[in-house]
Amino acid sequence: MFGYGWCGGMGVGGWLLMGLLWGGFLAVVVWAVVRLFPRSRPGADSGGTAGPGSGESAASLLDRKLAGREIDEDTYRRLRGGLTGAR
Repeated sequence: MFGYGWCGGMGVGGWLLMGLLWGGFLAVVVWAVVRLFPRSRPGADSGGTAGPGSGESAASLLDRKLAGREIDEDTYRRLRGGLTGAR
């Protein structure tokens, strides 16, 4: 039915090549799916700090920056006043 030899005479090299091609194809498919549908984790891209679209409000982000001593109190008051004045 399949000819002679090992499945039509394809041999060990043919089977290895076919396995490598299918493995490469599946690897490309998995890579494409991972790139097209990334998991969204809060702060995943910016080292734990929230950014646009993270769901954290600007006021809570500002509070966290003051608590972490990333900004001083004068800057905090100025920015917080700008936030409340913008609404």
